[in-house]
Amino acid sequence: MPAGAAGAGDQTEPAGFVNEQTLLGRIPVCRRTLKNWRDAGKIPFVKISARVLYHLPSVEAALLRQQRNPVS
Repeated sequence: MPAGAAGAGDQTEPAGFVNEQTLLGRIPVCRRTLKNWRDAGKIPFVKISARVLYHLPSVEAALLRQQRNPVS
C-alpha cells in the first residue's frame, strides 16, 4: 500500500498511548464506566480533536493508586 493510503481507521497511536478500544481490551469494564472515570478525573487521557487517547502506564498507575486493599 502506498504511503499515506491508510484509511481513517488505520491511524497509529503515539508510543505508549492506546485508543479506547485497546484500553477496553485490557481493563474489564464497559465503555460507559471508562467515560465516567475519565469525566471524574480518575484516569488520565489526552483528547486530540475527536480522538481520545490514554497513556497506558499512566492509566495503570492511576488505577493502582485507587486500589482499596493493596497486595503486599
